[in-house]
Amino acid sequence: MALRSDDGRVAAGVITPGVRRGLLAISIVAATVWVYAPVRHGGWVWDDELEITHNADLRASAWWTAWVQPAGADYLPLKTLFQRLEWSTWGEWPEGYHAASLALHLACAFLLWRLLAKLGLRLAWLGALLFAVHPLAVESVAWIAEQKNLLSLGLLLAAAAAWADFDAKRRARAYALALILFGAALLCKASVVMLPVMLLLYALWKRRRLAWRDAADIAPFFALALAAGIMTVIFQHERAIGGASVPLGGLTTQLGRAGAIVGFYFWKTLWPVGLLPVYPAAMFEGTRVMGALVWFAWLALAVGCWVRRATWGAAVWFGAGCFLANLVPVLGFVPMAYHRIAWVADHFAYVSLAVAAGLAAAGVQRATEATTAVGRAAVAGGLMVAVLLAAGETRSHAANFRSEEALWTYTLARNPAAWIGWNNLGRVDAQAGRAVEAAVKFARVVELQPDFADGHYNLANALASLGRWPEAIASYERAIALKPGGPEIHNNLGNAMLQSGDVTAALAHYTESVRLAPDFADAHANRARALKRAGRRPEALAEWQTARRLAPDSGPITGELGNALADAGLAEEALAALQAAARLQPDAAEAHNNLGALLAERGSLAEARREFEAAVRLKPDFGAAQENLATLRRQTAEQAPAARHEN
Repeated sequence: MALRSDDGRVAAGVITPGVRRGLLAISIVAATVWVYAPVRHGGWVWDDELEITHNADLRASAWWTAWVQPAGADYLPLKTLFQRLEWSTWGEWPEGYHAASLALHLACAFLLWRLLAKLGLRLAWLGALLFAVHPLAVESVAWIAEQKNLLSLGLLLAAAAAWADFDAKRRARAYALALILFGAALLCKASVVMLPVMLLLYALWKRRRLAWRDAADIAPFFALALAAGIMTVIFQHERAIGGASVPLGGLTTQLGRAGAIVGFYFWKTLWPVGLLPVYPAAMFEGTRVMGALVWFAWLALAVGCWVRRATWGAAVWFGAGCFLANLVPVLGFVPMAYHRIAWVADHFAYVSLAVAAGLAAAGVQRATEATTAVGRAAVAGGLMVAVLLAAGETRSHAANFRSEEALWTYTLARNPAAWIGWNNLGRVDAQAGRAVEAAVKFARVVELQPDFADGHYNLANALASLGRWPEAIASYERAIALKPGGPEIHNNLGNAMLQSGDVTAALAHYTESVRLAPDFADAHANRARALKRAGRRPEALAEWQTARRLAPDSGPITGELGNALADAGLAEEALAALQAAARLQPDAAEAHNNLGALLAERGSLAEARREFEAAVRLKPDFGAAQENLATLRRQTAEQAPAARHEN
């Protein structure tokens, strides 16, 4: 209780509970902002661009498209709606998304504080602090694509707090709020699907038994969880995994691996050092014995908690049970696309980390209550050191996510077998124009993961950029064998065939590409080029017209259509197309040169001269434009004396 002076004011030097909470909140915010400062100006990493800049759902004219016709690999419409709002605010500015992720993580920390306080934990703020600065959270916060983790956990914690209110006062409003918030969390990410199990554990902890009323209350939550689980499995199987193989092994293999995975997450929660975006898959090969030991340890813990259920046992099992329950969906019993990369990932443990932070705060509280003043000081000192070390490790690990190159250079230095790392680092090289380096990295990808179609496709593109056509063709063909329905692969293989002189084969692949993707403008344009090479000019013109209709803002396609129209003797249409091409690409010397040539043929010499001069100005070493300009100048010079003689 605060001390007050005679006139009722708070005495100087005494901190009220409200001020204390405010100071603790500020410390959590300051610590979190500090540890994530290295990634504040970070760029896109991994599949961030697929999630944001290339996400068709964010650009759809109607916001409900993500609800009825989602384009992504998972059904997460509420997450998409949030990112749609972000897209309208930030566009392609990654710093904005990083700021939003940090704010969401802080919101999760404060919601955890609120929930732990409702559960009667005096040191609830400590649980929030430990969660906020723990290194295991870095992947969820620093990787923009994992905003779904942050959104779903925040809604889950709010739902759990509403349930605690309902359980205490039996108010229908609190129950409805808990159910709605849980449904919303599932629409952000189904990783929160185990809330009904946690509610059962909560009832056991609070009342030491389960009643029929508990089962009836929780049943709708199980129904929502089941529906979300089925939807997730369907989307994972049909979209994320597709035709790929995710070998899970037999039951004993799965149980052994699952036990080892539980042990891994438990250890990384206690000792979060050496965290990686991609862990070696070999860590979980032959883990039956290790897994059995982990399961035996959990059984021993359960027995011990049952024996001590009247004192600390019930609380410990509530926390430990919630920690384990939230790992069940990612233990490898159900195939997931990510399991082709690794069996474990830090972001899989984000919900369990919140549970562990609360359990740790409860343990510290019990330790300080059961010891002397000296003991409490020792606990406080040790806790401070642990928090500082964790914060330093978090800041260091967050720096690895500042760029794609930094992330995968760090990963491959510690896990050279991470084929996805070689693939993504190869993409960095390819985008920077380092084709030789990219080809080396993509070759490493297909060596490590021979059935990865995109790896063969990326390797083929790198080889094609180096002009190594036979090798590129072989890699494209391997990619098609692994992924027959890829229109881009057929299109690029057609390009390679055309470059190698096999026009017939090129036409076959372009035709297949437009069959698979009728709206693929580039494939239609490439098919037109091949038809022209084959002497089938009327068909080529029709293809150019189709390509232009599909890509009306493409300068190159418009220009080539103009040339085809000119070849067909359609001068007026050709002129309109070439003028449009020059407008669409004002800095393209070729567009101005082609327009100038047609204008010269039509006798518009002054206009033609301006176009040729523009072409030479834009590209001084452009031989064709220089020759056309010189020819036009000679013609003009020859015409001038003739005109004077006639006068």
